[in-house]
Amino acid sequence: MHIGGLRTALYNYLYARKNGGNFLLRIEDTDLKRNSKEATKAIIEAFKWCGLEHDGEVTYQSERFDLYKEYVKKLLDEGKAYYCYMSKEELEELRAKQEAAKERPRYDGRYREFKGMPPQ
Repeated sequence: MHIGGLRTALYNYLYARKNGGNFLLRIEDTDLKRNSKEATKAIIEAFKWCGLEHDGEVTYQSERFDLYKEYVKKLLDEGKAYYCYMSKEELEELRAKQEAAKERPRYDGRYREFKGMPPQ
């Protein structure tokens, strides 16, 4: 486990304990190429080694896709989120233009007001 990740976990652990909250452990395992049981085991062992005991069961993001889809739909229905149809290449081109202009790279929101069929 990276020391920065452990530091962040320590901050959250101390904050939860000080404020009467729970310290929950959620494993981000949706990147199937980089995810492994060994990595998850190393995180849990690092926490134990440092005395960071999480409350409740370990949560795996991959087991919560249905819940996330429900909330994505809710946000879309309420107009609080929108789809972006930019390709990876278009995003890279936008980023390169912004960097060349010494601008901070950011999404330009071009699909925020888009209605109709997605571009092909």
